[in-house]
Amino acid sequence: MRRTEKQHPDQANALSVKLELQADCYAGVWGHSTQQRNLLDPGDIQSGLQAAASVGDDRLQKMSTGHVSPESFTHGTSAQRESWFKTAAIRRTATPSRRTRRRQPRHDALAAPGAW
Repeated sequence: MRRTEKQHPDQANALSVKLELQADCYAGVWGHSTQQRNLLDPGDIQSGLQAAASVGDDRLQKMSTGHVSPESFTHGTSAQRESWFKTAAIRRTATPSRRTRRRQPRHDALAAPGAW
């Protein structure tokens, strides 16, 4: 990641967003796994979704400055963060569907869940 940022400094924010959305997805995987083992309390997944949505760059920028500057995003929008957590925590299945086995995610797929 750091090497790519150094090679393409103009893409550093976009790369950071992709990394953060991947982390949100991993958090959803953990949440799903933990829920499957009955280690979560009722409402924990919903709380995770709300937490992911509350720390989107768009929401934080709007709260702090009154306006939103997408070109300066480093973590993704609230909708993106919530969507990637939800993709792993709720929509996750044990085996890949025929569609996902046939077609691999594009390099930019992290920006749009369901794009693959």
